[in-house]
Amino acid sequence: MSEMSSKARSEMQDQIKRLIDQEVMQCAVGYDGPAEIDEAIYLAAQKEEDFFKAELETMLQPDTNPLTKMHVLLARGHIDQAQAELDACKDLLTTERQKSEYYAYQCRIHFCRGEWSEVIQCAESGMRHAPTRVTTISLLNMKAIALYEQGEFFASLQSIKMISKFEELYPHLDVFGYASSLQAKLVGLLEHPDSGLNSLAKTVEDHFKKKRINFDTCLAFFRIMIDLKRMKGEDYQYLAQACFLSSEKLGDNLYREMARLDYALNQGMSNEELVKNFIKPDQYQRVLDLVNDIVNEDGPMTAQIIWQNRRKEKTENQVTIEKISKGVKKILWAETGLLICLESKKFEKITMSQRHLSILKCLCSGPKTKEVFFKEVWGVKKFVRHLHENTLYRAINRINKAYGVQFKIVNGEISDSALLILAD
Repeated sequence: MSEMSSKARSEMQDQIKRLIDQEVMQCAVGYDGPAEIDEAIYLAAQKEEDFFKAELETMLQPDTNPLTKMHVLLARGHIDQAQAELDACKDLLTTERQKSEYYAYQCRIHFCRGEWSEVIQCAESGMRHAPTRVTTISLLNMKAIALYEQGEFFASLQSIKMISKFEELYPHLDVFGYASSLQAKLVGLLEHPDSGLNSLAKTVEDHFKKKRINFDTCLAFFRIMIDLKRMKGEDYQYLAQACFLSSEKLGDNLYREMARLDYALNQGMSNEELVKNFIKPDQYQRVLDLVNDIVNEDGPMTAQIIWQNRRKEKTENQVTIEKISKGVKKILWAETGLLICLESKKFEKITMSQRHLSILKCLCSGPKTKEVFFKEVWGVKKFVRHLHENTLYRAINRINKAYGVQFKIVNGEISDSALLILAD
């Protein structure tokens, strides 16, 4: 940042103060309208969940509030640029509250890099500088995740418990979903993965009731599910796809790359192939460190869960995640009844019968022949065309009509290439 006059410096400090105060007010009342400053960026980043657009607006507005700019840069995965912005405006943050914001953003940068000890240090430093309650919640959440990564499970749970005390005051904050999903993962580790999955399903239900479901929270839920599935030794290809599609929709390049790594691990990629595909000069530090930890069978909890439960054999289907995800327009999370429309960014809660759930679970792993479909759903040993054809077509038509999907029967196989189904 170039040298600025005392007047410009004062104006920038006032602008930062207004943004911090406004954030607290909006979170408290659930207001999702445009912020007074940086209106176009706020709308793109918060309301529309479009960080591509937010980044463009940031480029078009050279006098963008530095905190807003850092938020967008981190969301797009431009971590080094965010650090440069933070370093440049450090001297502007003079009050105790502003200093807490400095540590909060430094904490987020360390978080994106996977530097867990530094996350804890910055979180604790931020809380010593009279942060707002909203910033306190954010710092506690990042600290809880860092403590988990370092294997300090009960200290992590203690931070989550502290976060939960704020929920009645700020019922609209997404961070409660992140904290609850981390708690579900800890339940999965300390008790059983199925207990963790049940806990996560309750969190999703609660979030939908409180209208806190969006791509960001869903991405967090899907990533937690991947770890719980790993613990059970189960396939998680479709969850990796859901993470890939959600991060693409958000414009979050870091988590898009994390989704690519998850998909590759599920495919049984060897250490040599991991190094070849993910160790590169422009790679994110967090991904580099994670790959190295996996290869060396060392590192924080995420790496440990991966290498302890790693798939040893390659799957038959070695199609890239980009190719297999092309054309997907909707994601249906069968157990929760959550239907996500990627194009319209709408989230619907649907109620389905046990029969419909059985049909969707059957079709979640890809196209099925009529014979296999009938055997899995109805328990019929042999498909007899004149007895079962009409039943099959009626069932497919009802599913299509009820959930706005487009299953078709082509060459004797039932599929909908535009729908990704997540099911146990």
